[in-house]
Amino acid sequence: MKFLKFFAVLLAAAALILTVTPGTGVVRASADIVRGTGCVFFDANGTPFVDPAATFQIVATNNGNGTVNARCQGTLTGGVLPSKAMHFDGPSTGFTCLGGVDEWKMTVTPSGNGSFTCHIPE
Repeated sequence: MKFLKFFAVLLAAAALILTVTPGTGVVRASADIVRGTGCVFFDANGTPFVDPAATFQIVATNNGNGTVNARCQGTLTGGVLPSKAMHFDGPSTGFTCLGGVDEWKMTVTPSGNGSFTCHIPE
């Protein structure tokens, strides 16, 4: 749980940087984009762990709606890999993403591919 909270704080800080200093992200197609490494995933036992090599991207749109989408993907090197693809989301786990929203989903596959997306409406 500490790991997911840490990831949420990391993403929230990046989103705050975008709103306070919009020139720090890469501006493309009316969006500010921040990229980096280090994500939290759940393993086959439902235990959160940090994958420092996984890449994340946060996109804050400038279309007047102010939505933020966060995405993280990587090849997992830690935790217990599942025997079949496993799916997690906010309502089924009780965990929240940026801003306390539960609009997120995660998939972890037996080959170690992990993906995480979070949508934060304004």
